[in-house]
Amino acid sequence: MTSETTANIKFGVKINKKVNKNLHDFVSIINPSADNIQIVADKFIARVGDPISMTILVFDKKGSRLGNAAVRIETVSIRDRQGRIRKDSGLLHIFNLRTKRVYIGRKFLFYTNSFGQIPIRMSDPQGIGVKTEIDFIADNYIRKRLSFTYTVLTSPDTIHANMYGHMTDIIDVNGFKFFRPALMQEFRGDVVRHHLNEDWAALTWDNAVFYCKNIKNGEVPDKFKLASLLAEHPSDDIFGNYGWPLTTDFAEVWSSSWTIRAYMPRPLYYYYNFVTKEEVEGINSSSFAVVCQIKLKK
Repeated sequence: MTSETTANIKFGVKINKKVNKNLHDFVSIINPSADNIQIVADKFIARVGDPISMTILVFDKKGSRLGNAAVRIETVSIRDRQGRIRKDSGLLHIFNLRTKRVYIGRKFLFYTNSFGQIPIRMSDPQGIGVKTEIDFIADNYIRKRLSFTYTVLTSPDTIHANMYGHMTDIIDVNGFKFFRPALMQEFRGDVVRHHLNEDWAALTWDNAVFYCKNIKNGEVPDKFKLASLLAEHPSDDIFGNYGWPLTTDFAEVWSSSWTIRAYMPRPLYYYYNFVTKEEVEGINSSSFAVVCQIKLKK
């Protein structure tokens, strides 16, 4: 357990024997005990790397702030957006504003100041997009349980995602609006591409046309519009700043443009590789990413 040290503060109380003959002249050392704990947080959802500021308040039985009270902070569970237990997320980082120290782990021990407060900033810099359930325990028996969520850029904010995320859904280039690739849970693809805990749908050309037209009320962009998206947002940018997984083995994106070849029964359809920036001719049965050009409802 990660903890801070503190001086042990005790209070002595003198009792007059005339009040109660069964009491000694002096009552031994008495430690006031905690009766309530409150957590005042500025938010409960933040992006991975961004801190959540909070103040832990401990009160005694009279409702007064209790100084030097021990407070344990313990991780109860870590779950992804589908409710599955995760053991591969990073450790919490807690910065104690009183001691100016950073503590890293899943279990922590702190002490309130003379005003009954513990001001902290908590972050999850190596998090993978999870909700963390945390117990705040004062004097080993007063308990408050809260959940905090840290979102990742590489997952969209949808109930179909595996992780909690804040991916940008739509990118606007020269007035044309492009919607991110589909998750397998949103539209059953022909091939699944796994990338940073999400399952993405790779589609044949015919299914790409169906998806854009019937599901997104849009269309597969022609190669000129797709080229403008690529020029404005190459793979490093569209992944690093927007979270779209158009990288490594999911870099190929369909266009609606085609060309005729004498030896082919069907046209060849152009696609762009967002890593190499190449324009390539492909057969319709290949499975690539699709970025629909959509019309926003007014």
